[in-house]
Amino acid sequence: MASFIVLLTAVSVSADTSKSFSVTPLDPETKQTQSSYYDLKVAPNEHKVLPIRIFNGADQAVKLKLKLNNGATNDNGITDYSGNSNKNTTLKVGFSDIATVESEDVTIPAKSAIDVPVTVIMPEKQYDGQILGGIRVTSAETKAKPKTSGVESNIAYTVGVVLRETEAEIVPDMSLLDAKIEQRNSQNVISATLQNGAPVIIKKLEAKASVTKAGSKKVLYEAENSNMRMAPNSQFNYGINLVNNSFKSGKYIMTVTGKADGKAFSFTKKFTIKAKEAKEFNKNSVYVTDKSTNNTYLFLIIAALVLIIFAFIIWYIKKNKKPMVVK
Repeated sequence: MASFIVLLTAVSVSADTSKSFSVTPLDPETKQTQSSYYDLKVAPNEHKVLPIRIFNGADQAVKLKLKLNNGATNDNGITDYSGNSNKNTTLKVGFSDIATVESEDVTIPAKSAIDVPVTVIMPEKQYDGQILGGIRVTSAETKAKPKTSGVESNIAYTVGVVLRETEAEIVPDMSLLDAKIEQRNSQNVISATLQNGAPVIIKKLEAKASVTKAGSKKVLYEAENSNMRMAPNSQFNYGINLVNNSFKSGKYIMTVTGKADGKAFSFTKKFTIKAKEAKEFNKNSVYVTDKSTNNTYLFLIIAALVLIIFAFIIWYIKKNKKPMVVK
């Protein structure tokens, strides 16, 4: 049985509770309220209806939108059901491939509840592993940001779904796809793209990443996290925050070691930071105190100017030096 935490989540940034709504998953067999998410064993080609009850506590009807999203992993190392991540190439059967709803748009009358059925049709061929997804319910109309708070009035609920056909033991399949530079919240970050290529939830992911200059063993930047999770067949960018340091052009090596549910892994990846790319990122970062991408050229120019000036002074002194007259 899968073990992962609280898949029914609610996010509200509205202070107006009169316009709130709630979502409750119902047992597929009894239609009674159940735990906060669906964890079901199904069979090949089985048709399963997952009913969710949406209650509108407001004094007026509310328009909602339903999305059926694949489980993914965000860049914080947390399972994510927002649908913002691209489908991983190793994902053969996603929740969005097998789940349907009659209409994505639902209107709930004031002070009323409606049961919305989500239909799942499993593939004909037996599937070994876990299928992770989320039934996401959001307000159909996002209100403009109030001038006073600058916060949008919106509510979102996600009901998580885990489906499996067998009890076959699937081990994580970790790999390092890429190493690159990027920016997050205007901060320079070197990220390692980690992938779980197996159809299994990683409940505890530990990773340590370090960056060295090519040909050197000196660690320039590093990051460590021992409390992450990964969705089946997903990837995310594990970042090393450079804080207020600038990117410097050159050739580097990314090293990542760790454990995925106890299974150890170790990877290295060569990557290059180009001068033009580094300059652009450094210019856009509000945290970089040294905006230069490489001070070597500046030092060489200054040194050359000093030598030229020194040579000119010597030449000038020699030229204007009066010859000694011997009487």
